[in-house]
Amino acid sequence: MLVACGGDDDTTDDDVDAVGLSFPLAEGNYWTYNNVDQMGTTRDSLYVSSMNMGNGDATAQMDAKQPSNGFMVTLLAESTVATNETQLKVTGSIGAPVDGFPNIVIPFSDMILYDYNVDSVDAVLSTTTGVLEETVEGIPLEITYVVSTRHKALAIGDDLINGAATYYPETEVVLNLEITAQIEVGGFVIPVPILTPQDVLVANNRYEQRVGLTLSTVSINYELEDLSAFGIDLPFPASDSQTATATLDVYVAN
Repeated sequence: MLVACGGDDDTTDDDVDAVGLSFPLAEGNYWTYNNVDQMGTTRDSLYVSSMNMGNGDATAQMDAKQPSNGFMVTLLAESTVATNETQLKVTGSIGAPVDGFPNIVIPFSDMILYDYNVDSVDAVLSTTTGVLEETVEGIPLEITYVVSTRHKALAIGDDLINGAATYYPETEVVLNLEITAQIEVGGFVIPVPILTPQDVLVANNRYEQRVGLTLSTVSINYELEDLSAFGIDLPFPASDSQTATATLDVYVAN
């Protein structure tokens, strides 16, 4: 069974029966995370700013104490979050995964972060695709993106506090990017691959029912094509490989 982080859980049996939600979205709930990355250690605080119930579903606006550092805290804080008894979904956007990357905003709607009814490893929960056009250093770029979520594992254990089974889903958020430059040579526009399709960002996330996100490990990896022959100089590193973790420290999840 996956190990979840501890904290202050004031949830009661009556609360669980009345709401029936997989992710606690009551106003006043908050989660504080310890972040570790190549720059050192920081802390993030995520909280529910407003919440509405309807037809067994809950929809909430979340926010984070600024500046927020962790990828998942930022994603949740800038999204509309919806949950029911088995799923967690978000509607919002993802920005550039690396400093200096084109200033992209990738929108998504009802992206499923987990689903208790899915148990196949690497099953795709949701997918969003599209193409963006940006100009960087005077170079027109075509950016093809695929944002997907994947199921990795689901543990079910005894919950002695609430007297009911507890679900521990593990899923991934994956951002795949392809970048092509449109270079004009002799009056013709030639597509020049800059970034072949790669999973630039992978966020492995672990959750605990009635608690929330307990651990997020984010990996960023990419390598650009050799552009020296074209005289292209982009304002971000030709390659990168880094990992960051966010671990739940304290929380209130009613």
